[in-house]
Amino acid sequence: MEQDLARSYSSYDEHGRIAPIKWQLQPSIVCMLTETQGHRYVEGHHDPDESHIQEGAVVARPANPARLDGTILRDLPRPCTIIIDGTRYDCQDDTAELDFAYPKTYQVRVEAFPFRDASFEVFA
Repeated sequence: MEQDLARSYSSYDEHGRIAPIKWQLQPSIVCMLTETQGHRYVEGHHDPDESHIQEGAVVARPANPARLDGTILRDLPRPCTIIIDGTRYDCQDDTAELDFAYPKTYQVRVEAFPFRDASFEVFA
């Protein structure tokens, strides 16, 4: 008789984004959760910052093409979210000019799933 031993699983959403929570579940429980509640799982622990699910397979998230040119973000994926010191701004364009009120160093991040996040420091 085959034992239903717990295995490691990562859950993911309908877009392939892996949740940061990892599960230790028995395969029979995974089947039940998938069939009755629509949950999605892939076997193993996978880093959501580095991987996503595409057509049921774990694949590397591609590099974000965004680049910083002075205070202009170029080659932005569309759409994306630009985060400046924790404040989120939706962006639909492939460039964004950053305009800062005070001289200091700003932390800027560009998010656009499935691309990996791109991070920059801007000295203004």
